[in-house]
Amino acid sequence: MIRFGNFAAALVALAAVSIGCGDGRVAVYPVSGQVNYKGKPAAGATVIFYAQNAELKEPGIPIPEGTTADDGSFQLKSFEPADGAPAGEYKVSIVWNQVIRASNDPESQIEEDRLRGAYADPETSGLTATVTDGDNQLPPFELK
Repeated sequence: MIRFGNFAAALVALAAVSIGCGDGRVAVYPVSGQVNYKGKPAAGATVIFYAQNAELKEPGIPIPEGTTADDGSFQLKSFEPADGAPAGEYKVSIVWNQVIRASNDPESQIEEDRLRGAYADPETSGLTATVTDGDNQLPPFELK
């Protein structure tokens, strides 16, 4: 005898796989946006979207991310460059690393977050986004 809870869970899992591109992947939708720091583009920042929907936290579901261009713009990647992200609610983290020299030795370089970790933790960054079916042009993330 099949329990309703198990049956419902199986249906959700089947739906998640079936909404993909026919290759077993979850469907993704184009996502673009911009990151500004103190009103200016944050070139080279890494933007990572962490799903809040339980079905998007399953194994095999990607964590979408992107890197900002010189003008601060980004496009998210889940499976392939600029393919986007699955539809859902996200908490967002942003890290903007810069290379600094620890000494005169060019091989001795380390990276440091220009934002000092203020937006690195998606739980405390205060940044959120919603991805919907279709093209998603997000409002800019204005960092201070």
